[in-house]
Amino acid sequence: MTTPVSVWIIQTGMPWKPVEQFSAILTKTKTATWAMVPRLNGARRKVGATAFLTPEAAEKRRLGLCAAVLQPHRVRVLERRGHYGAITAAGSQLPPQVFVRQLAT
Repeated sequence: MTTPVSVWIIQTGMPWKPVEQFSAILTKTKTATWAMVPRLNGARRKVGATAFLTPEAAEKRRLGLCAAVLQPHRVRVLERRGHYGAITAAGSQLPPQVFVRQLAT
């Protein structure tokens, strides 16, 4: 029996949403460590990509994903599809300037 640990999970498709804390069991494969979350029907989340062991690491990754949404080519696509709320929501999180041509928030 393994001990459950707390993990913080981000939604990569909607990074402006807050980080959520879950209890998960860590499993290791040859290539990665996975967090198995029983509350999400046993869904696997890759540690370091969408699941994090500290809230600070999850928040840093979430803000980086918000900054990626604000790149000009993604903004053009979102505007063309009419998703203005996604652009506004990502900009309201005040992401750091991590990309060269990132739109100012």
